[in-house]
Parts: sequence; structure tokens; C-alpha cells
Amino acid sequence: MKLFVSVFFLLFCSSSFANGCYSKSDVGLLKSVFSSNNKDGLIALASDGIKKDMINDEVFKNKNSTLKNLSEITFAWGAKRNDGSATHLSSKFPSGKTCVWRVTFTLPKNIREQCDDDGAYGYFISFIKIGNSLKLNDFTSLYDVMDDGSLACSSANAVMMK
Repeated sequence: MKLFVSVFFLLFCSSSFANGCYSKSDVGLLKSVFSSNNKDGLIALASDGIKKDMINDEVFKNKNSTLKNLSEITFAWGAKRNDGSATHLSSKFPSGKTCVWRVTFTLPKNIREQCDDDGAYGYFISFIKIGNSLKLNDFTSLYDVMDDGSLACSSANAVMMK
């Protein structure tokens, strides 16, 4: 009986570990959405509330804007703090049996810092994994758009517009 309980516990823990945790192939799939500038694919991954934000975002709907330069990726794992942030963040996928539960894509930090002293500029697009599904769960746009549709920050304009 103890053996049965032990085996059941191990199977349950290993399946719950994999449920909601990113694999490197999941991250590769998300990277391909950005590198191929697949805006429709990105919208397909979003929840209904987020889709509305994306479709109405001036920069996102601009035909000249690209996603491929949102190349800085941050991985989140560990316990969630009270504010929902992770106890561990890194630009490298962790090794071992660490459960990465959020992946965020942004402009590279050196570009963000040229546009904002704190580096809070551009898109911050975050994904979570629910079961086996990848879901875009946060789409934050912090761009200043000029009347002609270009971006106010010339550094960001150079990397985001064709």
C-alpha cells in the first residue's frame, strides 16, 4: 500500500510540475511568432480582453511596426509574491526541473533605456501556460506615438518600424 501511495504521489507531482510549466520548445514556438512578425498568431494566443487591447493599440495595428525586435526574453519562476511577481527572474532559461511559469518579451534594455531613464518603454508582452496551452496574459504598450504614426523615441522607431 505504501508503495502504491508513493508511486501515485510521484506521478501526481511530476504531472502537476509539467502542467503550467514552460519547456524550451514552448519558448521556441513563442520566439518564432515574434521573429516571423506573426501578429495574427500573437492575437490568437491572447485572451479576449487582451485581444481588444492589442487590436486597438496604435503601434500594433500600424502596418510598419514589427515584432521581431522584441527580442529580450525574461523567464519567471519560483513562488509568486503578493503583487504577482516572481521570486526569480532571468534572461536565461533555468536548468533542471525548475518550473518557468511566465515568459515576457520586450525591446532590448539598451533601446528601452535610450527612450526612458528607467527602461520602461515599449511593449511588455507576457505569456503564461495553462495546462498545455500558451496564453498571452499581459500586453502593456508604453509607446509615445507621433501624429504621423512614428514613435517619439528615435531609437525605438528605428527597431520597431520597417
